[in-house]
Amino acid sequence: MGLFSDLSGIGKSGPGRNRSRYAEDFKIVEVPDKKGRLRKKAVYTGTWTEMRDGAAGRRVLWGCLGLTVLDVFAYGRALLLTHFSSGRFLVMIPLLAGLFPLFYLCMGATALPYGGKPMRRDQYMHSFIRMSRSAVAVAAFALTGMLATLVYRITLGDWLFLPEDKLFLGLYLAAVAASALIVILLRRVDLLERENSAHEDLA
Repeated sequence: MGLFSDLSGIGKSGPGRNRSRYAEDFKIVEVPDKKGRLRKKAVYTGTWTEMRDGAAGRRVLWGCLGLTVLDVFAYGRALLLTHFSSGRFLVMIPLLAGLFPLFYLCMGATALPYGGKPMRRDQYMHSFIRMSRSAVAVAAFALTGMLATLVYRITLGDWLFLPEDKLFLGLYLAAVAASALIVILLRRVDLLERENSAHEDLA
């Protein structure tokens, strides 16, 4: 399963809330409760995705979590700086828009299987895929904001870089680097997709 496969199923995780998006992955069965009454239960029947080398994979995932923290710090700290392009519409709009994929990057990081547990298809989409796509988007918005800053300087002919300006560019370069490393590391995780022939419920 590739990191850049279709994202049409991304939504809230969990078989209950996500059943409409992943209906083909669940089967409704009736099971007796403690009193012997039949209750309907959603049983996962789709494929499972797991790491071939659990120990190495978990180390990579923890590295991705650390890079996510760095990404959030660098991106957020740069937004709070007073610099040459502060308040400039064409600079700040892409940078502010980057907060949305940054938020989803954090959501993806919290959903990663740090314990090495097999993932349902929706769990895989909400962690590996969401995180990879969000990291690319964060880097794209950061680069767009940096490019807009340079265009603004060219327009005004002002090339005096104060410490705040250098810090601004440095922090966004760090955010871009962290985002790129997240994508690279996630692609290095060796994943195995296996059929759920027994229709076991490992969730």
